[in-house]
Amino acid sequence: MRKSDQLLLQILKLALRGEYFKEDIHPSAEELNEMFRRAEEHKVLPLIFDTICHCPFLKVLSKDYLLHIKQFALNWVQREIAQTNETLNLIEHLQQQGLDPIVMKGMVCRYLSPKPFLRNSVDEDFLILPEQIESYHRILLDEGMFADRPDADLNKEYELSYHKQNSPLYIELHKALFPTNSGTFDWWNTLFYNAFKNSTQVKIQDLQVRTLEPTEHLLFLILHAFKHFLYSGFGIRQVCDIIVFTEHYAEKINWKVLMQHCREVKANLFAAAIYKIGSKYLGFDEEKHLPFSWESQNVDEEPLLTDILIGGLYGISQANRVHSSNITLNAMEGKKNHMLAGGIIHSLFPPIDYMRNLFPYLKRMPFFIPVAWLQRIVHYIFSKKGGKNAMESVRIGKERLALLRKYEIV
Repeated sequence: MRKSDQLLLQILKLALRGEYFKEDIHPSAEELNEMFRRAEEHKVLPLIFDTICHCPFLKVLSKDYLLHIKQFALNWVQREIAQTNETLNLIEHLQQQGLDPIVMKGMVCRYLSPKPFLRNSVDEDFLILPEQIESYHRILLDEGMFADRPDADLNKEYELSYHKQNSPLYIELHKALFPTNSGTFDWWNTLFYNAFKNSTQVKIQDLQVRTLEPTEHLLFLILHAFKHFLYSGFGIRQVCDIIVFTEHYAEKINWKVLMQHCREVKANLFAAAIYKIGSKYLGFDEEKHLPFSWESQNVDEEPLLTDILIGGLYGISQANRVHSSNITLNAMEGKKNHMLAGGIIHSLFPPIDYMRNLFPYLKRMPFFIPVAWLQRIVHYIFSKKGGKNAMESVRIGKERLALLRKYEIV
């Protein structure tokens, strides 16, 4: 592991507990630059900067660069404050209209942290009852928001997103927690069949907000990270969320149920590796917070940590990583024979839902899908780096497929 990554994890360990960095170390300007770059890739820069802003070792950086980092972190904090306030106002208005969405992930995890606004979110996620989608859609539009896909069929899409111009407010409405058009993920939704019946309330600022009950929420955090892992990867921020949530709710978690569901989706070793990362690098006390049966998992967490650090938030630090997801998803769908070949074929000939985003004419003329495939392949191969990128995607896909085998996922 590079020194810059070791430093990032050292700082995160303290940041999760609201502490400041006090060690007498002397990183180089290059190592600090790389550490800040990695922090931004993982969207933890405000946390990192707040924890070390007083440290003498920052003097090796130019004043202009340090000022840039400081301003960047402050901008994220200001954005987070505005987004949180606007989101809570929206939730309160929805509640007054008889709607009560389940709020998940970022907003809830943020308020378990000692300094909530340092944990930034790009969007806020609401789980809603499918039969209420038209009511939500109407109210969000009345509130001045815009649908990202105004022509989407409200009753067919499992997920819809809305933004507000000149505002950080960005909302994702989920009629299900995982994609309903995927054989790999759709059945995971059955694990949350009673989400609304089992839901609970948390107080965020001065508002009572509905959220998932602790066992289901922790399971969702793990499976959400697992889903992104199966695509192209996930970031260290999601590890932090899982660790902080577990520390706060450990006594309320039904560990027997949680571990059983993780085994059912083949995420048990994956989850054990996350907790080992937390234990080894982020100050998580396995003995205190986890049942013995999970603590004793003999799992090697280092390959997963390497994959996390390289990938950035949601594994999108490199385009070739994203393209390689076809190989891992193809393997996850149970196509054990010719996994690699099948994944490459899927990369060359993606399904029409994916292609519609690249070639809008398919929305009107879906029968032109062969033309679109050919257009995509020609552009990819004959672009300046097309051949090199294709080979790199295959290489990354093979490495990540080996990672899936290591954690007994395929």
